[in-house]
Amino acid sequence: MRGALRLVRFRGAAGGGPRLGLEEAPGGDLVDLSAAEPALPLSMREFLELGPRGLELAQRALESGQHRVARGATRLLAPVGDPEKLICVGLNYRDHCEEQGARVPKEPIIFSKFPSAITGPFDDIVLPQDSTEVDWEVELAAVIGKRGRHIEESAALEHVVGFMVANDVSARDWQLRNGRQWLLGKTFDTFCPLGPALVTREAVKGGAHGGTVPVSPCVPSHRPPQPVDPLQRQRAPDAGQQHPPPHLRGARPHRLGVPVRDTGPWGHPADGDSCRSGVLSETPCLP
Repeated sequence: MRGALRLVRFRGAAGGGPRLGLEEAPGGDLVDLSAAEPALPLSMREFLELGPRGLELAQRALESGQHRVARGATRLLAPVGDPEKLICVGLNYRDHCEEQGARVPKEPIIFSKFPSAITGPFDDIVLPQDSTEVDWEVELAAVIGKRGRHIEESAALEHVVGFMVANDVSARDWQLRNGRQWLLGKTFDTFCPLGPALVTREAVKGGAHGGTVPVSPCVPSHRPPQPVDPLQRQRAPDAGQQHPPPHLRGARPHRLGVPVRDTGPWGHPADGDSCRSGVLSETPCLP
């Protein structure tokens, strides 16, 4: 049986185009999948469209012991850099609604980010010149690897190929203007760092319900998350959505954040005009 895989995209020290790879272990060296299997596409989205066959080739490359690349000699990119859709859901934790003084929604609040917002896990986040309230939240991204429409809840996980860390960066002042249109404040370029790895669903412990996903070291929550309603999920099939291998965005883990060096109010760096995504730490987050 194929084990869990940690899929990545990277550039080598000499530059060049993006390549597919695998982490041998969290934070470990990489396997150059593009070198091990030259016939594979270089796009993660196209690779996932191969289905189980592509994952089997990746497993073979991991087990071969060849084509190793030192992690320090690479630049990690967003695991999925060219999704067709980036669908997000907000306010789907009861205690998060309560701490914001927001009414618990009867239906999921769906919004989106443009693919141009995607950037790598350790790249700079560019702060807009016309915003003074930039904020961030750590999220769980579910990567859809199998097309579907009107999917039954019992079969939903069959369409998820894996998970990755996402950072939902928001310009709060833009989010609250013009009738509270979330899209305006959440989709500036670089406002969606992803990675470092796409961890396949075999890594989920405890099954689809109540499981844990070891995508990156993180600080345990001070309290368990409280979904608004066990049936209130990313019910995009209700809206007639069809999902190729982009990713749905999940609710934020509690008290997780991404440090941005020495910061002032709203996450602004105290000594520069950019901030970084990266190591997770315990920090309160806004919606």
